[in-house]
Amino acid sequence: MRNPGHVADKKMSFTSPPGSVDSTPSGEITGMSSDQQSNHQPDSCGNALRRLQRRTTASADALRTLIRDLYTAQFGAHLPADPEFDLQISLRVSPQEDWSVVFNPPLPEQVIEQLSNEQAGRGYYVPGRVHCFRCLSSNCEHATPENPLQVFKGYSSLGTPEWHELTQVLVNTAHPRIDELFGERPRVLACVQTGSELREQQLNAFGKSSRTYSILGQVATGYLRTPHRHRLHATLDRAAVTLQVVESRTPDGCFALKLNAIASDLSEDEWMELLQQDWEIPVGTAVSRARAELESIEKDVRAAFEAGGYKASRPMMQRIPRLLRSLARYLEQSHRQSGRRTQHVMQRRRERPIHKAIDDASAAPQTAWFYDERHGTWVVRGAQNRAHVFTGDGRHVTTFKIKEGSTEFRLRTHRWRPATAEEIAPICAGINDARHSGPQGHQAQAMPRKPRPAAQQNDRQDE
Repeated sequence: MRNPGHVADKKMSFTSPPGSVDSTPSGEITGMSSDQQSNHQPDSCGNALRRLQRRTTASADALRTLIRDLYTAQFGAHLPADPEFDLQISLRVSPQEDWSVVFNPPLPEQVIEQLSNEQAGRGYYVPGRVHCFRCLSSNCEHATPENPLQVFKGYSSLGTPEWHELTQVLVNTAHPRIDELFGERPRVLACVQTGSELREQQLNAFGKSSRTYSILGQVATGYLRTPHRHRLHATLDRAAVTLQVVESRTPDGCFALKLNAIASDLSEDEWMELLQQDWEIPVGTAVSRARAELESIEKDVRAAFEAGGYKASRPMMQRIPRLLRSLARYLEQSHRQSGRRTQHVMQRRRERPIHKAIDDASAAPQTAWFYDERHGTWVVRGAQNRAHVFTGDGRHVTTFKIKEGSTEFRLRTHRWRPATAEEIAPICAGINDARHSGPQGHQAQAMPRKPRPAAQQNDRQDE
């Protein structure tokens, strides 16, 4: 086969019959009058335009087929919500190499990344629940575990969340300290699982590659002993929890990373309130630290994407596996250390939020006070999203972090109601007495000792 590049270098000459059309090396058409030549020029331009149009149509059709097939292979037949959207394609042209074209990154990667953003449902993330791709909802019966001992196992082929007991996870992963789970003093254990493991059985057509609720990894941990008033089940005094790092999209389509805490029969707000109690300080601290780090990663990913596209943001996402390993390690180590802490250290840790509680409560207006219908306590909103819980005579019960919007939700569901000026007057009086009595007096106020039946002594220790 001849090399087309050599043909152009050869000088070719031939004799045309009389009246035929020929071209000179300068491009002039011979064998035609000037009028014929002027009439021939538009035909040549028309041919070039038609040829350009054919090539453009062929290129568009090739791209259309590629995009359609990539989308179908990744996400199945469900079309994106937007009827139209823009795709940006980056390529590099080398004129010195016969105008060769190179896609960087490869064309399929560029297309799939952008299709993933368009396919992702917006605002589907629901705290405390896993998204079910079979039901296309986070509020179905599959979205939470059936009992407190279960953690997230993974998605089925049809995108249904599946659950199994934490013990089974530890056995399957051959956890080196599984025997400590059943010892005389059971330890909290944690297991890290990757997102690819959890989506292994899931089909593409049922959300495997979807960013609507994309699990990047999780820590399954337990068993956490639950105080009597927070028992998740009448016969169980312990619970497991799943902590998932999830990529999703906000209602306005922005990239988001969340640490989702999932436990049976509890909303995320209730679970996080429970974690802030004195009974499991290491767990609450671990989750708070992980969420702060995840917020930093999310911020860096968004900034890198704005500066250099998704390729520039990839290194930021590689910090997530390290975050999960650190979270699991901290959970186990902190729980072991808490078992060795003296009673004095634990008391000092309990005293830490007391002064802030007094300061916040003393400065809070009446509109910041609420009555908790479920627990019969009084709650005051403080600075930096702190919420302090008091008894009716001003004794401090606990302090926890409350998210934006949680107050409105509890009012709307009638768990809380606004407190009146008459109701908070004796509470404020008790708080003022505690302020003047100093730390020891306040500690006595905050930890009342009431006689309890002997059968409930274990419950008291749990609390």
